[in-house]
Amino acid sequence: RASPAARFMGPPSVLRLLAEWGVEEGRLFPAREAWEPLAPGLSVHAVPAAHPEIRRDPEGRLDCVGFVLQRAGRRAYLAGDTSVKQALIDALAKLAPIDVAVLPVNEPNFFRARRGIIGNMSVREAFAMADELGIGTVVPVHWDMFAANAVGLDEIRAVYAQMQPAFSLSIQPAHFPV
Repeated sequence: RASPAARFMGPPSVLRLLAEWGVEEGRLFPAREAWEPLAPGLSVHAVPAAHPEIRRDPEGRLDCVGFVLQRAGRRAYLAGDTSVKQALIDALAKLAPIDVAVLPVNEPNFFRARRGIIGNMSVREAFAMADELGIGTVVPVHWDMFAANAVGLDEIRAVYAQMQPAFSLSIQPAHFPV
């Protein structure tokens, strides 16, 4: 209600929920695995998100998504909640080059799973994926979101120093690095 011109893009389950909350149908747009215009000079392409697995509905539409945004010839990947899967790597490779990736680094593990906590990527997985894809800058997120599955900033920096990946690391940037 506060932003009546706002539009929403997401998978069918999210769009259904928004409709239940009273968002008008004309403001709801399906996330598609194709380039879609968002605004003049800005387009978006949905990619799979594995939370914790990649799932599709009977029509083949993704249940969970991340987005690659493109503006002025530069691309940014906003992962949302996802684990690393080969299908995700393959989808991102088709959209290369990607200049910036915002990746969740709050890993899954046995003890967290036992408490019902679904993690995302480990720091090492996120960095290895970004390095394999030739991403220019990585912004780690979700590492400090919830105490129950937090990752220490010192760990992020230590893994970066140990792995020596080709990308630059941007922790809590003041502005989006694109």
